[in-house]
Amino acid sequence: MQVHEQKIRLEHKRAVIHSFSPYLATFPDEIPKYVIDRFLPPAALRKNCGGKKLILDPFCGSGTTLVVAAENNVKAIGVDFNPMAVLISNVKCRPFCERDFADAEALLEEISGCLPFSGGRNIDLSVDLDKVKYWFHSKVADDLFTLRDVIIGCRNEKVRNLALVVYAVTLRACSYAKNDTLSRARKTYAIIEASRANAFRDFAGRFEKALTLKRDQKLLVADNMAVEGDSRRLFFDDCLFDCIVTSPPYIASISYSTPFDLFYVFMNQRIEKKGFINGEDKEKFFDGMKQAYNEMFRVLKKDAPCVMVVGEREVKGTIEHMVEAGFVLEEKLFYDIKGGCRGFFHGIKRLKEYVLVFRKP
Repeated sequence: MQVHEQKIRLEHKRAVIHSFSPYLATFPDEIPKYVIDRFLPPAALRKNCGGKKLILDPFCGSGTTLVVAAENNVKAIGVDFNPMAVLISNVKCRPFCERDFADAEALLEEISGCLPFSGGRNIDLSVDLDKVKYWFHSKVADDLFTLRDVIIGCRNEKVRNLALVVYAVTLRACSYAKNDTLSRARKTYAIIEASRANAFRDFAGRFEKALTLKRDQKLLVADNMAVEGDSRRLFFDDCLFDCIVTSPPYIASISYSTPFDLFYVFMNQRIEKKGFINGEDKEKFFDGMKQAYNEMFRVLKKDAPCVMVVGEREVKGTIEHMVEAGFVLEEKLFYDIKGGCRGFFHGIKRLKEYVLVFRKP
């Protein structure tokens, strides 16, 4: 059956909760909202979900699908191989109570009282000091270790996780790194500015903004969550989900973990990027994607929709592999891209993206 292309108009809206932790290559909130409004019956939305309707995002990234679902009273689960993506998603999806806000204010007060460049603590010798010295001025690094220890000492898990996400953004802001890539700034003025960075003040400003966003957030479902896992081997039962909304990785695409590499250095953690599906080996990439599509077919209920957001260059291959997995293509929608990091792919400007609507027969 021939499926004709149809253009849809989007305003490229993003919930303000996403702004406290920028994430590469996100899609507009309107896409999961469109899917929910169209494919999930209104009666299900008016009830307390209780597991009645369940959405899966097997490549959840920073949690766009999960947040939109929670705002519309729909239960959703996300899966991602990147632990930082899982942390960010869960921070966005967990509502704060007044006790949480009180604990957050106490943490903010403690950090605001720290003096920059005081040299009060020694640099953590257990981390990769060569990387620390390469990316940070020594005094700034000392303050960042102090800040890290204060955050880790917070006993409230929700507050601590929010603070860690903000801390990851502060690390980049106070480093010699430039833009969204992990490349060192070469211009003298940029290096001088980084050497003068006040880590405590930077964090406090960002954390205060994040708390304001959490206060304004309206979540109708409190337990949407992301879990660390591999979409090629999903751990869910067969025919569990009522809908899938996702944007799969592209071969040799940007590394979504790169902006947070400095965070892993300071936390003395390593992320095994070899496990990521996207990479330079085409054969391994396509084999991995086929496995993921087969798993998506397995866990989706019969006659349920699977909506994929893909770039213009990936449409043909995605359709072929999804049909091979057993899906039927029903609609081929596209929208114009308005700037942002999704607008470029290895220096090539993307003019539009596709929303492919499949169904499991």
